Amino acid sequence: MFRRSRYLPPFHPTYYPSPYGLLPWQSFHRQFLDVDPHLFVESAKVTKPILSDVQKILDRIETSNDFSKKLMDAAQKSKMDEVNKMITNIGLKTIPRIEFNPEGLKLYFLGKSGEADCCRVNIVLRWR
Repeated sequence: MFRRSRYLPPFHPTYYPSPYGLLPWQSFHRQFLDVDPHLFVESAKVTKPILSDVQKILDRIETSNDFSKKLMDAAQKSKMDEVNKMITNIGLKTIPRIEFNPEGLKLYFLGKSGEADCCRVNIVLRWR
């Protein structure tokens, strides 16, 4: 037996069960459901245009110091309408939910397949 500390009980490896909660002589059989990749594939299809919109926003921020400065200034002054207008005027197909605080800008894109939410892309850009 090994003693971890004089204040704790002795440690012996056989006192603890396996990570799955079973002892070594117990068996565990799990039944898995059949795999249907339809929604998974649909999520990938819906996410691709969202990623191209994210790329447009990032390219605009990276290449235009004037745009970046105006966007930061409007966000710091809590001009939500102006920030929304600047982001949507980039030419996006998916309009994100926009949040900002003194630390930076957060963009939340939500993709839908029919009536179901199938994918999300969240972007956090810091300026402090």
